[in-house]
Parts: sequence; structure tokens; C-alpha cells
Amino acid sequence: MLVPSYQTLSSGHFPQVCRVQYSLLLAKPVVIVSFLFSFMLSSNNYCLKLVGVAFFQIARSFTLIFTVIFSVTLLNMRASYMVILSCIIVVLGFLIGVDQEQAAGTLSVLGVISGLVSSLFVSLNGIYTKKAMKIDEMDSVKLMLHVNINSVVILFIPVVFSGQMAGVVEVGKLTESKFWFATCASGVLGFLIGWASTRQIDYTSPITHHVSNNTKSILQSLLAVWVYEDYKSALWWLGCFTVLLGAFMYTYVRIKEDGRKEKVIEVTNMPARSIHV
Repeated sequence: MLVPSYQTLSSGHFPQVCRVQYSLLLAKPVVIVSFLFSFMLSSNNYCLKLVGVAFFQIARSFTLIFTVIFSVTLLNMRASYMVILSCIIVVLGFLIGVDQEQAAGTLSVLGVISGLVSSLFVSLNGIYTKKAMKIDEMDSVKLMLHVNINSVVILFIPVVFSGQMAGVVEVGKLTESKFWFATCASGVLGFLIGWASTRQIDYTSPITHHVSNNTKSILQSLLAVWVYEDYKSALWWLGCFTVLLGAFMYTYVRIKEDGRKEKVIEVTNMPARSIHV
């Protein structure tokens, strides 16, 4: 399988191709990301099956919480009091949203649990994607190519044994062109979304990627309420925007903290001036 490499696409020259390398398919960082990506995709889709599109972003709002926890435990990063306060605000928004879903009679406990599981894998996927990008000569297209190939193998067995493969055959859609067009289109769009996410994580951080996803989720909630003409209470919207407030507050705190660290490094690296008496 050959796909254009990102470096050649961005260089302005005729694109070369990115070949599948079996050594990369079996590389430990790529294998880890492949499993996390597969679990993330499965739990994400299962959550979306059980909850409404509008509530989906609230159900997955614990991504920030898990990312902070894993950043402390796996990346040895320090969590300040303001970071902890931001996480508390996100948890508060989550609880308000769940309470309002229950009050409306549309709460799916299994959907909320699958949302929490999805948040767990989303945060781990972002952290380990950052690590996988440090492999020599790795780029976002190459990583996504090898991760998707591994994911096909990883998900094939569960799809067969869960009866989903037989279900597709029984429906009789395999001979319809519309089915294959929709399947291929969703596959291409999914690959492009994964590539864009990998690029963003590579150039920024898993947290920045999460905040970007949260902003997208708010727009998704607004569109879902408008398209499906779904009524949501004022408290429900309060929970939704409280989650977003916590995420943006965290981003602001981290920007300030990183700025102070850079100033300290600049001062430390300044050459000492000799003093003449």
C-alpha cells in the first residue's frame, strides 16, 4: 500500500509515496497507539449509539480529567492548584449534564459509562501518539497509515465473533453501490480526521487537541439540537458550557505556566556579564 508522505506533499515537489513498513507495524509505540485507537473508536461509537448527539460531548468530557491524571503519572508533569480547579469545573459541568439528562428521562447509564471509557482511551491515545511521533523519520501520514492497518486486524476478530459481519451479510447491502460509497467515504473522512488530529498533537499537545475537540463538540451539540428540534433546559446548557469553561480555563492556565517556564529558561541561559571595578 502506498500513500503520499506529508513531507513531500508540503514541500511543493511531486509527491513520493509512503510505503508500509512491517518494522513500523510491529514497533511497540505504533502497536500501543493502534490498540488505543481501536478501543477509542469502539467505545466512542458505542457511546454515540446509546446517547443523543447533543449529550455526547458531556458524556465524553472526562477526557481532560484523564489527560491531566496521565500527564502527572506518565509524563511526570506537575498539576497546579489552578489546573485542579479547572478539572473540578469540568466535573461539575458533567454532573449537571447527567442530572438534567436524568430529569428529562433520556439518561443512559451504560451510555455514560461508555463515554467515560471513551474519554480514558482518547486521553491515552493522545499521550502515546505524541510518543510515537518521536520515532525516527515518522510523520503524521505514516503513523496513521500503520495505525489504521493494525486497527483493521485488531477489530476484525471482534466484528466476526460479535455477529456484526453476519448481520451485514444478512441485510443484503453488500451488493449495493450506495453502501460501498458511504462506507468508503466514511473511511476516507475518518482517515483525514485521524491525520489532522495526529498533526495537531505533534505540533501542540494532547491538551490542546482536547480543547479543540471540546469546541467542536459544542458546535456539534448546537447543530444536533437544531437539526433534531430537541428541547434542552437552561440547566442542561449550563452543564454543557461549564464543561467548556473548565477546558478553556485549563488552557489559559497552562499557557501562563508555560510562559513563565520559558522566561526562567531564557534568564538561566543568559551569558553572565563580567563586572569591571
